[in-house]
Amino acid sequence: MVIKFSSRLTGEIAWQWVDTSMSANETTAEFTLPQKYLTDRRGPARWVTSHAVHQWPLALVALAGALGNAALAAVPPVLIGMAFNDILQSPPDTARLGMFALAIGITQILRGVLQFGRNFGFEVIAQRIERNVRDELYSSLLGKSMTFHSLQSVGDTMARATNDVREVNFLFSPGLNQVIGSFNFLIVPLILARTYHPALTLVPAVFIVIFFLLLWQYLHMLRPITDEVRASFGLLNSRLSEALDGIETVKGAAQEAAEVNLFKSIAIRYRKPSSTREIWKAASFRSCFTVLPWQPDCCMP
Repeated sequence: MVIKFSSRLTGEIAWQWVDTSMSANETTAEFTLPQKYLTDRRGPARWVTSHAVHQWPLALVALAGALGNAALAAVPPVLIGMAFNDILQSPPDTARLGMFALAIGITQILRGVLQFGRNFGFEVIAQRIERNVRDELYSSLLGKSMTFHSLQSVGDTMARATNDVREVNFLFSPGLNQVIGSFNFLIVPLILARTYHPALTLVPAVFIVIFFLLLWQYLHMLRPITDEVRASFGLLNSRLSEALDGIETVKGAAQEAAEVNLFKSIAIRYRKPSSTREIWKAASFRSCFTVLPWQPDCCMP
């Protein structure tokens, strides 16, 4: 039996009694409810990974579906090219055309199944992780002292418990779903180009390098805007909740007009970065169709 000192969620200091011989479900501590499994809270990436690692069977299904979808998408052009070569012979050789057509049909049906597996896997992972994250957050909030809740803004807590938890869902679906799918569609053409001529790999390789550099620049510019959106959204919810809870005090002090003006200013603060973020997204979406007309899958919302 050891004593563990930890800072949880919003930084409240708590002493926890942790039995190292017990499992995650058997851990007991004052103001701490049992969890399905322990999570690594040393950083956002480690925390999300500690949740995702428990969904590894679905992750394998999703990754296999993404790779198979990209690989089978390259089969029709290859078979169609072989069919044209047979037709352009003198005399034309049509003996294998039926086999080519059947192979294209079978591979594309299989591709549809694999693509369904990819979408199904990522969506179920996203839903399960959202459920587990919400359960972890609610359990932690229930374990907090009354002093903590009296000092914490109700609106900000509500925003984190609803909207922020939902963002974790979006991280996996459509986030990682589209990223991994698009990455496979970038790599597979680079590999298959060597079957025609090694020199054909140069242009895709240069394009991939430039693409990732531009993507890094885009995300670097979007990050502070997104942070401001999340901060202003929490402030907006917090102020609205406090105004509704203290509406009698507001009316008693005849501060309705001042409260409305304050809420408008906070709403404008939230609207400006939100509009800027959507403008950046629209510009990026348009660029995808301009630069990548051959692969719309990377631009899907």
